[in-house]
Amino acid sequence: IVGAGVLIHIPPDCYHSTVNVGSEPMRLLAIYAPPGPEAQLRQMEGVTIEPPRKP
Repeated sequence: IVGAGVLIHIPPDCYHSTVNVGSEPMRLLAIYAPPGPEAQLRQMEGVTIEPPRKP
């Protein structure tokens, strides 16, 4: 179980999943390098992808 403020590195092509086992909504920051996998997330119900913030 991962808590607030924890960073996890997932290597490319490594199968993984994310499940919220808490009672509060989960907030997750994912950075893809190179980009691409986020395109599939855009199609999922209940997933919100926020655009980059301007400095």
